[in-house]
Amino acid sequence: MKLSTRELQYPAARGVRLVALNLLDEAGESAARLVASVGADNLHDFRVAVRRLRSWIRVLRDRLPDAGKSDRKRLKQCAKATNEGRDLEVQIAWLEKSSSRFNLRRKRGTQWLAGELKARQPDMEKLVTVAIEKNLTPARASLSSRLETYMQPVRPDPPGMETLACAIADRLLPITRALTASLDRITDLADEREIHQARIRTKRVRYLLEPAASSAKGGSKAIAKLRSLQDSLGNVHDLQLLAHVIEQMVERSAGLNTPRTDLLSVARHLQHDVEKSFKPVRENWLDGKHAAFSDLIEGIASRLMKFG
Repeated sequence: MKLSTRELQYPAARGVRLVALNLLDEAGESAARLVASVGADNLHDFRVAVRRLRSWIRVLRDRLPDAGKSDRKRLKQCAKATNEGRDLEVQIAWLEKSSSRFNLRRKRGTQWLAGELKARQPDMEKLVTVAIEKNLTPARASLSSRLETYMQPVRPDPPGMETLACAIADRLLPITRALTASLDRITDLADEREIHQARIRTKRVRYLLEPAASSAKGGSKAIAKLRSLQDSLGNVHDLQLLAHVIEQMVERSAGLNTPRTDLLSVARHLQHDVEKSFKPVRENWLDGKHAAFSDLIEGIASRLMKFG
C-alpha cells in the first residue's frame, strides 16, 4: 500500500488502522489464491502478505490495542506453517538449477536430494491450507471487526496530535538502529544467528517504511537498499539451511541410497554459493559501511515528522 500525503496526515490512530486493514485484505486475497492453487509463487505471496501484516502490528502495537494477543498468535501460526514448505521450495529450486552445471557425482547427489525433499512437499502443503482455515480465517474476521472503527474526539484535533507520518518516523529510527546493531555483530558466515536476526530486522524496517516511501524524499532509494540487503541475507540464510540438511543426510548416509561422496560434493559447491551471496553484505554493509544508510533513514524520518 502506498500512502498519499493526505493519508500520512491522518491521525495516527486512524492511519495505522487503515494500513493494517489493507494489509489484512492482501493477506486474505493471497490466501484465497494459495488455497485455489498451491505453488511457489502463491506461497511466496501469502508469506509476504502475512509478514507485512505481522510486522506492521508488531512495530505499531501501541497504536493497535485492538489487535489482541489471540489474533497475533493466529497470524504467527500462519507464518510458522509456511516456513518448511517455503524452505523446501527454495532448496529444490537451487538443487534443480545447479544440477545442470554439475559433474556426474554432484548431479547424482542433487537429483537424489531433490527427490527426497519433494517427497515432503504434500505434507507441507496440507499444513498451510489447514493453518489458513484454522488461523487466518478467524483472525481476519476478528481484526476486521476490531480495526474498522475507533474512538475520536468530537472537537478538532488538538495541536501536536500525532499523525500517521510521525508515528512511522518515530519508530523508524530505533528499528534501524536495531538492524545496524545486528550488522555490527556479523563478522563472517559463522555468525548464522546474527545473519538471521539482521534479515528479520531488515524486513521490519522495510515494511514500516514502504507505505510512506513514495511520499518522502529518499524513501524509494532506502527501500531499494533494504530490498537488496534482504535478498542477500535471505540467500545466505536459505543456503545455510540447505547446508544443514545435507549435513544431516551425510550423517545418515550409511542407510541412504546415495553415496556419501555425492552429497559431500554438493555441499562443497553449495558453500561457494553461500560465500558469493555473502559478498555484497560484507562489501556494502559490514564494518560500519551502513553509516550512509543510517544517515539516509534519519533524513527520511526528519521529513516525515514535518507531515505532523
